[in-house]
Amino acid sequence: MRAADTFVLTRGKWRAVVGLAVLACLAVPAGVTLASAAWALGQPVGLDYAEAVVYGQAMRIVSGDPLYQPIDGPPYTVAAYTPLYYWLAGALRLVAGAGFWPGRLLSLVAGIATAAMVGVTAGRRHGGAWPAACAALLFLALGFPGPFPWLGLYRVDLVGVALSVAAIAVLARSSAPRAVVAASVLAGLAMLCKQTLIAAALAGTVWQWREWRTASAFGGSALLTFVVPCLVLQVASNGAFGQNTVVANVNPFNASIAAGLLPVFLQTQWLPLLLAAVYLATRPWHHDRDAALVVLYWGVTSVSLVVGIAKIGANVNYWIEFAAATAILAARGAVLLASTTWRTVAGAAALIVALGVALAGPGGTLRTFRSDVRAMVQETSRNAEFDALVERVRREPGGVLAEPMDVVVLAGRPMLLEPFIYNLLLDAGRWRPDALVARICRGEIGLLVLGYPVEVGARMTDGLYALWPAPVMTALQSRMLFESVAAARYVYTPRPGPEPGCSVPPVSSPWPMLE
Repeated sequence: MRAADTFVLTRGKWRAVVGLAVLACLAVPAGVTLASAAWALGQPVGLDYAEAVVYGQAMRIVSGDPLYQPIDGPPYTVAAYTPLYYWLAGALRLVAGAGFWPGRLLSLVAGIATAAMVGVTAGRRHGGAWPAACAALLFLALGFPGPFPWLGLYRVDLVGVALSVAAIAVLARSSAPRAVVAASVLAGLAMLCKQTLIAAALAGTVWQWREWRTASAFGGSALLTFVVPCLVLQVASNGAFGQNTVVANVNPFNASIAAGLLPVFLQTQWLPLLLAAVYLATRPWHHDRDAALVVLYWGVTSVSLVVGIAKIGANVNYWIEFAAATAILAARGAVLLASTTWRTVAGAAALIVALGVALAGPGGTLRTFRSDVRAMVQETSRNAEFDALVERVRREPGGVLAEPMDVVVLAGRPMLLEPFIYNLLLDAGRWRPDALVARICRGEIGLLVLGYPVEVGARMTDGLYALWPAPVMTALQSRMLFESVAAARYVYTPRPGPEPGCSVPPVSSPWPMLE
């Protein structure tokens, strides 16, 4: 009896040691992610190409302008997403004032909430606190590669993912009618934040297929939550809602985009996928109905990832929801490897070694974070020059074009051109730049502010498409004269007098537009 007691005690100690070692390995990069996101809150500049775009759309709500406007007329910028994040960011702008930090804080809070819900879902009936902490830390440690973690950016993704994961967490906890309705509304709100976040609504509906009335109520409620506001916006905007969220969002697909993102994806997600495979090998859906829900959710996010990762403009945000679902399965797989039988000592040891390689090995997450954080501190430190440049943009009587576009939106001005998306629209035959080129040639653009010399901007691409529409950049090179460098931005003003090399095209030329 005494020997058996010693064996049980030793098993308990072994499990505690393994658990603490795993959590300690994950806590450091998870903490770096949170610290990087918190640091981003105080940065005055845009940290991502599209932050200024989303900020500018939210500013429309504050100023009383329509959020969705025709894409073929000025201002040439696209409100690419469904409206929930814009509404929330606009409300925060009214309460907290100008600057990127309120929207970034919203993303950070949503990211922390997502991690908590990932943990609660992973630990439910699968070991409690240890797998819950493991799942939450896995998500934070490995779900946000890059110098500026996505949960610290003024972007729509984290709020939408939080709502989606919340829907799954509520369904996994209870199948009572109130819980089903609440989960369906959350799933609908996720789609209302970003139209591609369909995983929770689809997985929840399929999961309940045996009770067709409940499945219909869930799917129908989610759909109504999403569709009704969209229809109202479509009618109120005379079709501009669909132009922005559908027509202008159908970017081309190219395998080279996926090829560029896949190394980053594999570098950060190979370990969660390996641990998830350990759990999936036990076929948990046969004996655990809640597990079937999570596996379905993970499957739909996998399909969304495969479909979207090759889209022009795709970035690491395309696997945030997938990383959340994978973390739930991975934590349960880690529990299996770190179980209390002596036969799994090798498995537990392998788990710890794998964590060390994934986090601190060559190309590991910790090394990447360390170099990226050092670079961002050097490149985006606050200085008075930037504030002075924003103030100059605010006072400029003429039009202002900029890239990065942060100086324009922080000055409270509408963006006159979102260059990359309108280059795609130009290439697809959905936009003609004549009117904007005419304004440039007439000297109506009083300032051009770039993060690079204009001649460099004329050559910049994402590997496939130019950053700027060629006719616009040609006109800018012809009409604008370099003045100075301020806050690491190149400032250009119009050349005095007419410029013979800048031709004004006819603005009434017909151009095919999609209805």
